[in-house]
Amino acid sequence: MVAVITFSVWQVAGFNMIIYLAALASVPEVYYEASMIDGATWTDRFRHITWPLIWPSTIFLLVIGVINAIQAFTQIYILTQGGPFNSTEVIIDWIYQESFVNLNGGLATAGSVVLFVIGMVLTVLQLRFLGRRHATTFS
Repeated sequence: MVAVITFSVWQVAGFNMIIYLAALASVPEVYYEASMIDGATWTDRFRHITWPLIWPSTIFLLVIGVINAIQAFTQIYILTQGGPFNSTEVIIDWIYQESFVNLNGGLATAGSVVLFVIGMVLTVLQLRFLGRRHATTFS
């Protein structure tokens, strides 16, 4: 499972870096200049300017990351095909086995609907709890 996690993290690292670089590039330089005049330290500038302004990108990456983690099939199938004694089997692998190996489309469809509901609930919870965090709460 450690190899699967490492592979998955490495697979999305470039995408996450591009999103964060774009978010950092969109932070106006004027805020940093004003904070330096006011005598803010590097940590104060990060805590009160950078982090609140890149927080929407962080929420986006967290939601996408959870959805990708739920749908992790390719990594597991390529590396372990369920692993020794099904130690790396996940719901997507079970859906694949039921639909294409066992030819049980009804059960696979039911599993897909359950996976969809789990993904939607997790996304709504993330957006509800993380989306309430505004720039003023970092003060």
